[in-house]
Amino acid sequence: MNMKNFTTNTFIISIFLFSISLFTYAQIPGIGETISFRVYPENPKAGQIVNVEIESFSVDLDRASRITWLVDGEIIARGAGIKRAQFKTGKLGSRSKIDVVIESAESGAIQESIVITPTEVNLLWEASSYTPPFYSGKALPASDAEVTVIAMPEFIASSGKKLSAKDLIFIWEKDGKVLGNLSGRGKDTLKTIGPKISRTSRVDVKVSSADGTLQGKGVTFISAISPKIVFYEYNNIFGVRYEEAISNEFSLLNEEVKITAYPYFFSSNTKVVPSSNYKWMIDGSLVESALDDSSSIILRQVGEGEGSAGISLSIENADKILQFAKKKFTMFFGVGGSSETLFTF
Repeated sequence: MNMKNFTTNTFIISIFLFSISLFTYAQIPGIGETISFRVYPENPKAGQIVNVEIESFSVDLDRASRITWLVDGEIIARGAGIKRAQFKTGKLGSRSKIDVVIESAESGAIQESIVITPTEVNLLWEASSYTPPFYSGKALPASDAEVTVIAMPEFIASSGKKLSAKDLIFIWEKDGKVLGNLSGRGKDTLKTIGPKISRTSRVDVKVSSADGTLQGKGVTFISAISPKIVFYEYNNIFGVRYEEAISNEFSLLNEEVKITAYPYFFSSNTKVVPSSNYKWMIDGSLVESALDDSSSIILRQVGEGEGSAGISLSIENADKILQFAKKKFTMFFGVGGSSETLFTF
């Protein structure tokens, strides 16, 4: 798995949860009912405080004369009516055995145990959207963009060996719907279509070992954003001036200048978004883009004079109509004249 494209920044949202079995049952001799253990959080990680609670429909736990809790043979709580206890999990790969002994006049002494093994599942995701060269941030999804999610489980067997993803079973869910065709053994990667603009999708994965003794869960939230246009000056000697984006104003210091636009976060692998409409305008009038490059425009001052002009570009993805962006800036030029001396060619 190539992970080098999965970078992180302030936009990242990566949430990891950790798990074990949720509950187990203790058979009470002669009664035919059960005692259940419940663990909170349901998926504890290593070194985390965990609450364990017992329930029973056959024994009145509140009337038990004494309930004793032990972790790995050490008593952590004892007394009448103590139906819950708290302890701290060990490191990854550790096993914590929780014993509970219930003493009551009706049922005598009942003992049952549960073993808690912390695991860890980390989710990383990245959208298949365009970012320019040298961009060190994360590729974010515009509306209906393809998103790749990778699960990174940390499952340590009792032998101390880390289990490989190919030996684990992954069950993927999106917005509460199980993705059966995309789930299965070794399927640690999910490719899906992200949400529409202003919406958020929830992606869950449940991971378990082949024998079911280790279980874990991860969840992340993916929000669609509006794509954006960033303008740069193209210099014939130095190329694109990535270090200095054009914000609201730009001064034309030479006879002509080439302005190029980069479509951040559109669904595209190239600077020119396929199947998209590019509309360049100067002071509200539609003008032609540079020859063979709809993402660029060449501006030239003809004659002497000074003034300003409003330059704008809109990009609309015809295949994904909710992927739309518009950006403008003001161009200042010349010495002592009017804005009618600015042209494209």
